[in-house]
Amino acid sequence: MNDTTIIDTGRSVAPVEKLLTLEGDVHRQIRATYRGAKAEDRDTILDLLKEMHEEVSIYTMNEDKIIDKIDTIINNGVCFLAVVDDEVVGSLGCEPSQTWYSDDVFLGERWTFVKEDYRRSTIAKDLLNIADDFSTKMDMILVIGVFSPKRTAGKNALFRRVFKPMGEFF
Repeated sequence: MNDTTIIDTGRSVAPVEKLLTLEGDVHRQIRATYRGAKAEDRDTILDLLKEMHEEVSIYTMNEDKIIDKIDTIINNGVCFLAVVDDEVVGSLGCEPSQTWYSDDVFLGERWTFVKEDYRRSTIAKDLLNIADDFSTKMDMILVIGVFSPKRTAGKNALFRRVFKPMGEFF
């Protein structure tokens, strides 16, 4: 696999491979590879985000806006993919952002999603840790959160295991 350059810094994300245990009725080990997304991954990411939208969204979906956001993040942000047996099973996308009151730039998470069959593993936590490590290397604060009224408690619990909370949305 090739490294993928992200956020116009000349830095790259080398693929990382990890052996995981997928919990369920029958525990099995899986090998997950984590890598940066490339332009040719757009349709795969779009399919994941459509699946995420069906599960948790409170708004209607505009596919053109999703495609534009994927392209923006691949070209100007960072998108990490989790791959098992040549199938993308999870993704986390972030982009440089600013608050309305400051010129300071932070890394704003736009999505974190893992296919349902792979949620009883550490894939989501791994993606969060990879994004956190990346933001630290970029000397940027990572701002990440849950923006859905569905399955909120579990997502918040996962995020609290990885990050210190900075506030809440209501």
